[in-house]
Amino acid sequence: MGAHNASINHTASFNWTQFETIGANVPRSQGLVVNWTGGSPGGTVAIQGQSQSAPGVGAYFYCFADAAAGSFTVPAAIMRALPVSSSAFGQPSGSLSVIQFILGSRFNIPGIDQAYGGAYDGYNVGPINFQ
Repeated sequence: MGAHNASINHTASFNWTQFETIGANVPRSQGLVVNWTGGSPGGTVAIQGQSQSAPGVGAYFYCFADAAAGSFTVPAAIMRALPVSSSAFGQPSGSLSVIQFILGSRFNIPGIDQAYGGAYDGYNVGPINFQ
């Protein structure tokens, strides 16, 4: 593979506004509202959560939203489908991530059928107790 160049338009700063205030306990009985500011045009925000009720037994979800939306509510039905988080060594087994993805334009690399650049920035919170 020879030398190649690609660029990605990632102009806006992404900020999950609840990152500092989400807390360690997240209720499973209601929808989870996620708010952010910034976000690159054409970007996608992924909200991912996971919880284990026992080692190797659990569930996770992925929800996707347009970065320009600024908000997404994980439906209550999805939240209720997560098991109550167990604890291991005194730490809850859940986690929550809010990440912006930006897919760049297709570019050419000799010998490669398709090539795209990409970037992401985001936040991970854990351990979380889904209760």
